[in-house]
Amino acid sequence: FFIKIVLEPITFANKLAEIVYVNHAADSGVPCPPYLASRYGGFIYRDSGVMATAQKRVYGSYPRKCPKNVATVAGYLGKMHLAPFSSLPYREGWFSQEYIDKNLAKLRKDFSGNKTGRAILEAYESCEGFINDVLPNLPRSMIHGDAHSKNILFRGGQLSAFVDWEDATVAPSLLDFMISVSNLCFPNRIFKPELYRAFYRGYTQERPLTIIEVRHLDDCLKYVGVVQTMWRFLKFGREANLDGLKLSEWRVP
Repeated sequence: FFIKIVLEPITFANKLAEIVYVNHAADSGVPCPPYLASRYGGFIYRDSGVMATAQKRVYGSYPRKCPKNVATVAGYLGKMHLAPFSSLPYREGWFSQEYIDKNLAKLRKDFSGNKTGRAILEAYESCEGFINDVLPNLPRSMIHGDAHSKNILFRGGQLSAFVDWEDATVAPSLLDFMISVSNLCFPNRIFKPELYRAFYRGYTQERPLTIIEVRHLDDCLKYVGVVQTMWRFLKFGREANLDGLKLSEWRVP
């Protein structure tokens, strides 16, 4: 089993919502380790003031970034984006506007005089047309929110599990699509068209993109790159990988 100790009340509340998302994904045919119910009926184990959760251990290794593996990941994401989501609780993910607004406020307050901070703010402002006019109209679904190679396990050539669901929420499906593209189709920070084509093919075999999504692939990738860079800069400062800003230079092949 895989045991997580819940340390803080805010983490506890978020963990309860995460449990709902993970178990819903598992019920929808997405490979992930569901949370296990305790003998008291809930999913939080309590003992001597300590709270914890338990999941069945899954086995596997990080996937190699090749067309076959990337297409497999994309197919399961497409399947997840088709799952019903109206009963899922609200969660503040790192792409929710509330969370982004907090980061923008901090960036403007503490880093407006910093060259990198200004570059991030300018890049975000250049996305405002997409943010205001397109993003609210994109199809929504349950999303994983952070599907990169270290949050995915393969075993025997098959995808055995998506792990780390802490960013799962309900949001535009295209965000999850492009978050995954940015993570899986740019090995060593170099765009690989063959990986993107495999990802696109694997995804659309399960869930074809809508017209509005196809029209705004480039805009969405740019937006994802800016938000990822903002988060990394505020978390890691000078040590952050700022290559996400370069995603605005990429175009769908």
